[in-house]
Amino acid sequence: MLTQIKGLHHVTALASSASRNNAFFTTTLGLRRVKKTVNFDAPDVYHLYYGDELGTPGSVMTYFPFPHAARGHRGTGEVATTAFSVPEGSLDAWEARLTEAGVTGIDRLNRYGEHRLSFEGPDGEGLALVEAEDTRHPWTGGSVGEDMAIRGFHSVQMRLRDAGPTAELLGAMGYKEECRQANVMRLVLPEHNGAGTIDIETVDAPPRHPERRKRASHRLCG
Repeated sequence: MLTQIKGLHHVTALASSASRNNAFFTTTLGLRRVKKTVNFDAPDVYHLYYGDELGTPGSVMTYFPFPHAARGHRGTGEVATTAFSVPEGSLDAWEARLTEAGVTGIDRLNRYGEHRLSFEGPDGEGLALVEAEDTRHPWTGGSVGEDMAIRGFHSVQMRLRDAGPTAELLGAMGYKEECRQANVMRLVLPEHNGAGTIDIETVDAPPRHPERRKRASHRLCG
């Protein structure tokens, strides 16, 4: 089993407008743009990095903005939702802030015993804020105060047709299955950088083998 892995490092997605993407993550979400470089396979395309003050692993969201790229569609084999950690009791303020900014897809949820606010990014990507006890230091040099500022990633939710191979790989990396809720399996690193949770949603998966079903004994998520 690997022991060097301490959680999520970064998450990367595509955007259709560099300026709109930058405004959303720096102004609306209050993250710092810690780096601007280029896509080395397509040097005419930026590679934008957003995170805390230092771009600490576990806090960095990166984007390749391809001009006029089509809006994303939900599928499988992808990270369906990227969730950020925020202070407990801050979701009311975040909901008001996102609503005022015209953000779409806003929804309040309680999953796994956690309060979360889901919403869409500028290109329809799934994002969420999750209230959590998190001692990481946020970036407060922007427009969001420390009382509600994003601390870093909380988790990602992957949408797959077959969770088995990915769960097996994550197990080799040190992740442990914590619980299940409907068709979602939660895996957590026992010791992590604050971003040590991965949820795997199985969509249109074939029936599990009877022997696997017989062995399965899972604690339901809270």
